Amino acid sequence: MLIMRSALERAERLFGENTAIIDAEARFTWAEHLDRVKRLAGVLQENGIEKGDRFGIICRNTWRHCELIHAGYWNGSVPVPVNYRLAPPEIRYILEDAQTSKLFIEGAFLDLLKTGELVGWSADAVCIPGEGPTTELRSSDDLISTATPVEGNESGEEEDAILLYTGGTTGRSKGVRLSHRNVFSNGQQCTAPMKINAGDVYLHVAPMFHSADLLG
Repeated sequence: MLIMRSALERAERLFGENTAIIDAEARFTWAEHLDRVKRLAGVLQENGIEKGDRFGIICRNTWRHCELIHAGYWNGSVPVPVNYRLAPPEIRYILEDAQTSKLFIEGAFLDLLKTGELVGWSADAVCIPGEGPTTELRSSDDLISTATPVEGNESGEEEDAILLYTGGTTGRSKGVRLSHRNVFSNGQQCTAPMKINAGDVYLHVAPMFHSADLLG
């Protein structure tokens, strides 16, 4: 099946010892990455985020952002990465329009939760570790460390994999629902002409809240 969970399973099965992520802070093999992804999928379930449910992400390009998106794929739930450059009213509109049930937010953006538009999200948000003020919010790293890896949920090819929002240049941002088949097929169409192979290393530049990121 053309679903993102299958792509992750294949990467772990065939390339488990290969490097998956190189970051200034950490380096992971595919096996290590998928262990965290499965645990994070368990965190999603423990917080009531089940198959088809949507959860918001406000975070810069980091390996933690990547594993959140992959945990959504694994769990059959739908990540909603939000452009952190938007104004609080615009962010609130996206979170409400997408009907997100939980917000994961990087430490650098915690001050957004103090604004009138987003204060309603402050009590139940989960902090993605990083630079930022001290917080009493639960940390995603702490939750992962005590979570049990889960089997997650199987998705259909035509079911939503991720929900991205347009820039809103002609009005309010519009949610674009991308299916597992959309994302999977897009990756397949890129690998052949770009001659990508398992030994390649690429620099991840495109913002993870943007559709250009899906090429990665």
